[in-house]
Amino acid sequence: MEEEYVTIDLQEIFNLLLKKIGWIILCAAICGIAGYVVNWYVLKPVYQADSMLIVNTRDEQNVLITNDQINSARQLVNTYEVILKSDTVLEQVRNALITRELIPANGFAVNKLKSKITVTPVNNTQVMRVSAQDENPELAMAMVDELLTVAPSIIIRTVKAGSVEVVSFPKLQEKPVSPKKLRNFVLCVGGGAVAAAAFFIIRDLLDSTVKTDEDVRKKLGLAVLGVIPKVRESDLNTKPDEKARKEKISGPGMNNGPEMGGMANG
Repeated sequence: MEEEYVTIDLQEIFNLLLKKIGWIILCAAICGIAGYVVNWYVLKPVYQADSMLIVNTRDEQNVLITNDQINSARQLVNTYEVILKSDTVLEQVRNALITRELIPANGFAVNKLKSKITVTPVNNTQVMRVSAQDENPELAMAMVDELLTVAPSIIIRTVKAGSVEVVSFPKLQEKPVSPKKLRNFVLCVGGGAVAAAAFFIIRDLLDSTVKTDEDVRKKLGLAVLGVIPKVRESDLNTKPDEKARKEKISGPGMNNGPEMGGMANG
């Protein structure tokens, strides 16, 4: 069974895109306008507060730390992550935020608070980053601050194998982390242009109709003996314009008007 291959001519694709450049620019402009409206007027800015904690395997000070202890502390990071986002910890954080009147007593469940807090290890070290995001920068900072207040005592009481110390405290952020307006705008413009170009290319590749004698040669491999032009019915009924032209001819002997004469009696 012979396999059929589709040959793609890059020059033809380039010429196709040049012909459709107006539509491509139009699609890019429409997507750019839509992206601008969504990013600047629809999406609300989100602020993030960060803090870092370091995990130790024991509380004693002035003790030589071995590699085994460091590896054990790295493994504890994953355990502490689960504890920090547990309902026991977050319920106390929620109550503290309600006391500070930063969140309503009703309508702000623990699961909603959990979705706003992220705990991640930093580059496979003993350090873990605690982050919180919210549309209110003060609330984002307060969530991390209260978590740092509540979590250490619960971790020590629960794990009984190490300690947690705060490396950096959260700060009030004035610059939002999302949406990234300029990046999103560029992606919308570029995505609109690419989508339009892909649409025209795919449509052209899937089009198997023959439109010109060149298509006959390329798609069918046949030589063209003659071309019959397409004539519209309106062309057959068209008559040449006829303009009436009148010429005035004047000269001696050409006046056919009646002559009148008289005879004088002598």
